[in-house]
Amino acid sequence: MAETSSKTKSSTEKLNFYLLLGIVAFLLLSAIVHYATPVYQARRALNQAENQLQKGLGSVAADTIDPFRHQYVAQERSCRILLKAYYQVKNADRLEWTAQSCLDAGVDIPEVYLGWAAARELFNHDNEAVQILTGAAQKFDRAPAVFYELAQIYRRNKQDEVAVEAYFRAMERDPGDQQLAVNVLAYCMDLKRYEDAKKIAEKVKTLSTDNFEVKLMIARAFIKGGEPKSAEPLVESARAILATKDDATKKRVQQAYSDVLSK
Repeated sequence: MAETSSKTKSSTEKLNFYLLLGIVAFLLLSAIVHYATPVYQARRALNQAENQLQKGLGSVAADTIDPFRHQYVAQERSCRILLKAYYQVKNADRLEWTAQSCLDAGVDIPEVYLGWAAARELFNHDNEAVQILTGAAQKFDRAPAVFYELAQIYRRNKQDEVAVEAYFRAMERDPGDQQLAVNVLAYCMDLKRYEDAKKIAEKVKTLSTDNFEVKLMIARAFIKGGEPKSAEPLVESARAILATKDDATKKRVQQAYSDVLSK
């Protein structure tokens, strides 16, 4: 009888032990699910937003990551994605919040300052944007985007002298960006800064393009800069391409570039 009672007690103790173990396991699993699920959802949303941005779906990307934005501000990749999404939808409040939150979290990269400056621009505070970018230019001297954005603000505010200087600094830091060089060349030509335009023309004269108007613009920079001989190969190449176009295009280009095509 005593032996039976002892076995029953032992069985009860084992049952209670396994029951307690099961409860602990359940609570542990619940805690893991509770904390891991939001992390998984946030990571999944970030990857989705990155793909959406690559497809040009800025508004969709911003909606995707916005609920998780507080979890993203401690990493460079997620800060970049947040800033890009909010910039595409021109959400100044979110841009500024993200920039300041990323900086507070120790993410000190050019994109953060670009986003912060963009927010100030959207609030029509160009002077503050210039201050932010000027500070960033001192810290990130090799970042072409910082100087480019400075140039854009100066240009918009008709401060052409400093705009050209900032554009040149951007080009120096990204010599492979030929589209930037062509755009700055056109700007210099509009300002009649022919010496500056000729310097850029030297850099892009071998540009591989079927755009005859770009070739003629570069040729014009050489002519206005006092080097008509350098313009000749560009003019001949442009003429060959233009010969394949319709009459309306030929007439328009002849009128727009008569000074170049008559050489």
